[in-house]
Amino acid sequence: MEIKKNYFCRTNYLQLALALYFTGALLAWSLQGLGILPRFYDIGVVLTLSFMLIFVALRGGFLLKRKLNYLVFMSFLIVVFIVLLNSLASSDSKVILFCFVFTISYFLFLNMASYKIKVGKIYIFFSTLLCCLFLFQVESLNMDEIGIGRVSVSEENAAYGFIAYCCVCSLAGYAHNAKFDCNGYQQFLLELAGISILLYIVILTGVRSPLFGCSFLIIYWFYQYARSELLSSPLRLVSMICLLCGMFLILSLWLSDSFFERLLHMGDTLYSGLMTISGSAVTDSASFSRVLMRGIGLDSFLSNPIQGSGYKSLWLDFPLLQAYSDLGILFGFLFMGTFLILPCLFSLRYINSSNAVGFFSLLYLANVPRLFLHGQPYDWQHFIYLVPIVAYMSNARMMTDSS
Repeated sequence: MEIKKNYFCRTNYLQLALALYFTGALLAWSLQGLGILPRFYDIGVVLTLSFMLIFVALRGGFLLKRKLNYLVFMSFLIVVFIVLLNSLASSDSKVILFCFVFTISYFLFLNMASYKIKVGKIYIFFSTLLCCLFLFQVESLNMDEIGIGRVSVSEENAAYGFIAYCCVCSLAGYAHNAKFDCNGYQQFLLELAGISILLYIVILTGVRSPLFGCSFLIIYWFYQYARSELLSSPLRLVSMICLLCGMFLILSLWLSDSFFERLLHMGDTLYSGLMTISGSAVTDSASFSRVLMRGIGLDSFLSNPIQGSGYKSLWLDFPLLQAYSDLGILFGFLFMGTFLILPCLFSLRYINSSNAVGFFSLLYLANVPRLFLHGQPYDWQHFIYLVPIVAYMSNARMMTDSS
């Protein structure tokens, strides 16, 4: 009885810790709005609380057994060490802090018994609740001018993309939970309502890139329910899809008069962006600037492929290319192998695991387009979802017990 109680506490505390880790930035911004803590200190408080809760799930060490475990373990530390040296030389205090924080989080996830713990309803509830904090920070939901389809939260924290990706992290909980817990229409309807709210927030932010992750996770969630007896017939499945659309429309009409204009505008910008990137037409300035920056980054790398052009010498909005452009081919290859090639292969293999390893795999696959679309390779927004997947690849116990 005592063993079951301890397992119950470990699982619940871990789910709360993961909700704070992946979506806690929204709580931090709420604290920042109150003026209690300086900027970035509030995020540190939330992450520290998350780390303290993760300690509850520790099971006593990790196992470096296979050559691959050693390879991933060493490559992660080398990447962080190189970034730390360059940030120290450039007096980049923010990246210095991130290097220490995510080294700590790496070892925490490395020691966490992810293969024995499931991520379920508690994570779903708290992550959705944290994402909904965004709705209380929005200055106006009924704006006459649509602009680029976004709403204003505050002048300091207009990080719409990260807000949208917090919703993606929450959606990953729904998709993962459906693999082992998809019983009853009441639960299905509650999850349907939660997914509608998260999708509504993503559309409200006006950010296009998270739509891939949202679509992938919602399709995966429907697929898991379609395999169950609950939606075994095609008629039931179609009716539930229609119900999702209906709930989404009701929610949007209730909360915002201008939502459909935002939705149509997002569709237009998504189409024009794809046309611009493909070269068919230049109709989207943001996408066109990305195309130009990638050309500049490629030229910069080819002009100095061994040493690179220097730490943060360019802002390419393409983390993988910037890793090559800034610090040369060796660092770029190490970064790409550690955070793209190996995690993709292992996530595809373990995506159907019913424990936390399967959750990390889903989360990674939904977020991996960010390595091609947003920021620099040293940004903390990337390591939020990269650290867990790299940590479980480093631990032979996780790989063995999740097969």
